[in-house]
Amino acid sequence: MNKISIIGIGGITALGTDINDIWEKLKSDEEVNIDYECEYNIPLVIKKNLLRRMDRFSHMGVYVTTKAIEDLKEDLSSIPKQRIGTIFSTGYGPMKTNIEFCRQVVEDEPDFCSPTVFSNTVANACLGHICMLFKFTGVSTMLMGSNNIGYSVMLMEENKADYIVVGSIEEPDSELIKAFKSRQELSYPISECALALILKREGCSETNKGYCNIETFSECNLGIHPFKKILDSHSIEYKIRRTIENTIKQSIDKKIDAIICSGDPICINNHEIKTINQLVPECKVVDKTKELFGETLGSTLNLNVAIAALCIKNQLIPKSITNTNQDIKNPKQILVCGYDISGNYTTILVSK
Repeated sequence: MNKISIIGIGGITALGTDINDIWEKLKSDEEVNIDYECEYNIPLVIKKNLLRRMDRFSHMGVYVTTKAIEDLKEDLSSIPKQRIGTIFSTGYGPMKTNIEFCRQVVEDEPDFCSPTVFSNTVANACLGHICMLFKFTGVSTMLMGSNNIGYSVMLMEENKADYIVVGSIEEPDSELIKAFKSRQELSYPISECALALILKREGCSETNKGYCNIETFSECNLGIHPFKKILDSHSIEYKIRRTIENTIKQSIDKKIDAIICSGDPICINNHEIKTINQLVPECKVVDKTKELFGETLGSTLNLNVAIAALCIKNQLIPKSITNTNQDIKNPKQILVCGYDISGNYTTILVSK
C-alpha cells in the first residue's frame, strides 16, 4: 500500500465548526454543553449569491471542504485540477430538500416548484457545487452508505488521483429523528455532522506532514441495518473479529495503541472490545465519542477517523473519550472502527 496521508480536516460537529476548537473541547476538563438535533450555525465562507443556489446539505459540503483546504496549509494552485478528486458519502442525503420538494408538489402547483429546490434533491448536486467552486475535475462520486475513505485509498493506489477530498455529510430531518425515537433503536441523540478529510498520495508535491498516515483498512457487511435490535450475535461477532484481525495482520507494526470503537449499537461495541482484548490486550479503548458528538449516522466512520487523526498529530488521546478517564499519551497507531446504515462495517488503521 502506498503511503497516503491525511493533511487537512474540516468539520461541522456538535463540538463546533472549527477543527482547532473541536480539539480544545475534546481535551478540556470542563463539561461541554451540547445542543443535539439542531441546525448548527455555519459561518459564511462563500459569496451570498453562490449560497442562494445551494441547499443546506450542499452548503455543509462546501463549508467543510473550504475549512479542510485552509487547514492543510499547502498551496493547491500548482496541482493539476484533474488530479484532485472528491469522494463523499451520506446515509440519508439531502432529506430536508427532498421533503420540501415533495411538499411543493403535493400542496402547491407542481409546475411552479422551485428549480433550485428540485436541482438540489439529488445528493450529487453537493459535489457539483464543490467542484465548480474549486474547479476540481478529478475522480468524483457521492456514495450512499459506503466506505468513502477505503474507496479513495483504492483510487489513489491505482494512480487515479494525487489528492482527494474525502467527505461525509449527514443532515437528519425531524421526521427521521421521530422515526428512530418511535422505535427506540438509538442510545444517543441524532446529531448533524459533516467532515472533509484531504488525502494526499506520497510524492505528489512538497512534503506536508499533516495529521497521520492511513496504513490499511478492511471491511465487511454485517448483513443487516446496524440499529436493528435482533441480531445474529455469533455471525456479527465473527465478521467483526475477522475484519479487525485482517487489519491488524496487514499492519507492519502489530502494536496498536488504541481502538476507537464504533460507539453504538451496544452489541457491535461489545464485540469490538472483546475482539481487541483478545488480539491486542494492551490496546486502550476509546468508546465515548458518541457521548460528545451524538449519533452521526453516515458520518460515523469519517468522524472517528478525524478524531484519530487529531490524536495522532497532537500525540494525545484525551480522557474525555476513553473508558478509563485517563489521557493516553504518545499514540503511534490507532485502529478506527465505523459502520453505516447499509450494514457495512469498516476498520481503518492510522499511524504517526
